[in-house]
Formats: sequence, structure tokens, C-alpha cells
Amino acid sequence: KTFSLEDVREGRPPVTLESLRGKPVVLNFFPSWCGPCIREMPALQAMSERYRGRVHFAGITFNDRRDAARDVLERTGVTYPAAFDAESEVALDYAVRVMPTTVFIDAEGNLVERKDGEISERQLRTVIDRLVG
Repeated sequence: KTFSLEDVREGRPPVTLESLRGKPVVLNFFPSWCGPCIREMPALQAMSERYRGRVHFAGITFNDRRDAARDVLERTGVTYPAAFDAESEVALDYAVRVMPTTVFIDAEGNLVERKDGEISERQLRTVIDRLVG
């Protein structure tokens, strides 16, 4: 399930699954209009800092406007890449039905776990610690 999408924020490199290979990946699907999505973003950002260099983090928009998504990223302090998926195709590829959804992919590119709904920092750390061994 590879993809290549523009970052929500202009001037940043495209977000591609290929560029994230070789390390575990945490993919977080979010729309700007989803309260639980916004609530969990600081925890995702904190974990992306804690595991920097060992785990890749990327957000992917869902059924959203680029400017609205950009505003949410700025408001929540998210600095990791965030893909603008205009047609929500990646969410369909991953059979995402609930917002937010967080997908965990191992270093070989296999989907190993998913969390439908809001995730806590503790839950994130538990899954990521399993991923990094």
C-alpha cells in the first residue's frame, strides 16, 4: 500500500511510504473537524520527539481542506510530515472507518497493529516499544 502525497504544508517534501521504509512507521489519519484527533495530536508529537531517528511518524488528512488541516497542525504543534490526501484514497486503502485511526507498520513495511479511535500517549508508547523491540 504505497503512496506519495504532498505535505499539507507547502514547501515541504512529499510524504511517501517509500521514504519511510527501513524503520517502523506510525501513520495517523486525521481530519481537522475531529475533536478526538486534535486531542491526541500532542501525544503523537511527543512520541515522535521521543523516538526521533528510530520511528517515523506521518499524519494523513481525511476528507478535509488543506488550509483547515494546516491550521490544526500549527495549533497542536505537530512538526512531523503530514500528507494531504485530497481524495482520501490512502484511508480507503487502509480500510479506515473511524476517526482518528492510527496504523503501525514494522520496518519491513508490514501493517502490524491499528488503533481505531483516540489513542493515549501510554498506548502509543506500549505499541511503539513492541515495534522497536
